[in-house]
Amino acid sequence: MRKNLLVGFWILPFLDAFFIVISFIIGDYLKSNYFVSPISTIAANSRLLLFAIVTVIAVSNLFKLYENNFLRSEIDEFGAVFGSITVSMLFFEFMTLFYRDMIFKRMTIFYAWIFAVVLLSFYRILLIKFVKWLYRKGRFVSNVLIIGTDEGSKLLARKIKNHPEFGLNVIGFVSFKNEEKSSFPDSEINVLGTIGDLESLLIKFGIESVICAVSDISNDLIMDIVEKCELNKAQFKFVPKVLDIIESRVTSDEILGVPLITVNEIKLYGLNAFLKRVSDIVYSLTLLILLFPVMLVIAILIKIDSPGPVLFLQKRVGKNGKEFNMYKFRSMKVGAEEEKEKLLHKNEADGLIFKIRNDPRITKVGKILRRWSLDEHPQIFNVIKGDMSFVGPRPPLPSEVKNYNSWHRKRLRVSPGITGLWQVSGRSDISFEDMVKLDIFYIESWSLWQDIKIMLKTIPAVFFAKGAY
Repeated sequence: MRKNLLVGFWILPFLDAFFIVISFIIGDYLKSNYFVSPISTIAANSRLLLFAIVTVIAVSNLFKLYENNFLRSEIDEFGAVFGSITVSMLFFEFMTLFYRDMIFKRMTIFYAWIFAVVLLSFYRILLIKFVKWLYRKGRFVSNVLIIGTDEGSKLLARKIKNHPEFGLNVIGFVSFKNEEKSSFPDSEINVLGTIGDLESLLIKFGIESVICAVSDISNDLIMDIVEKCELNKAQFKFVPKVLDIIESRVTSDEILGVPLITVNEIKLYGLNAFLKRVSDIVYSLTLLILLFPVMLVIAILIKIDSPGPVLFLQKRVGKNGKEFNMYKFRSMKVGAEEEKEKLLHKNEADGLIFKIRNDPRITKVGKILRRWSLDEHPQIFNVIKGDMSFVGPRPPLPSEVKNYNSWHRKRLRVSPGITGLWQVSGRSDISFEDMVKLDIFYIESWSLWQDIKIMLKTIPAVFFAKGAY
């Protein structure tokens, strides 16, 4: 059972305290430029070290670093550690303004900040990798029930099975209708019972998590499920509908005793939009300098490989439905767009997107460019011009937008991106509907840190060519 693993996480504050002391010892040594006995450093600064430890642990608790968040990624863990240590050391530095007799000098605190971030991040990331290794070995996994028997429920079960590092073990499915088990001949569906059997199933199989994967379930039934889960110490999760995703922007109010719910503007406006634009310009200019030699070589190879221009300009739809020319290195033969109609029957993508493996229109160099996403490098110029952002929804074709439902158009509220949640979540392997939901989730929960995380996650996604074709 996963709960047995929690004992190991109680030691985190003690490990943090140990590495904070080590960081200050190193900082004191670097500031002094001569050997300082660790014992003498601790003895002379015991009260200050205790204050630093209490500060770091308190701030780390605010950053939720002591919660049993087993699904936290290594990038998230580093971000939380960086944030908590930075806030702690800034507070510690602030205190030096009032206590001039503090033995630790500012350079000591600066060095301690660097080593605390490195040491605490390192041991915590190792711990996460160790826990994921245990999960892959089938140790301390959490037993899960999925409510729902449709294709979405089966897809969720397959994704959980394909990622054992999350430590989830799907025991079976629960039908929220009164269907008999014999109604599900599909071997992929192991229906254990109906909602009426939920409480007994929770006890029988030691269920720790229940995931509701159906959308047409009543609120009364959800509340009943939540109550049963709480009574049996099982965590309840659900796959959100599109309207559930905007919950973060909902505020309550009242006028003359009449309750009102207000849906506020999305986060990517005003100051947030300005910060995102500034970061886009900084990233673009930096990458343009670094990648210019690579782009020059690619241009030469394209000209050698096949006749035609180096760049391919394609109409895409950007923010607020405005069309723009998106730049890419040409990876197809000249006239490829005209041949598309003949290949529509081979489309392997879901929904409004056209994608086929082994596309005969792609050139030899083009295959390499697409596999490593090198064909997208010229989009840096789109970012500089303001047509695109580094992170955002996938830029759609005008023909795709014509067939959008009204809720699909929400993804046009912000600038499209070179990469995004759709890129790091499967690229060509995810359905169009899932892609739109990811885009909406990104828009609703935007932050600069989220953009940085997505860009960092794009590197392994491109390197392993996940879903690229």
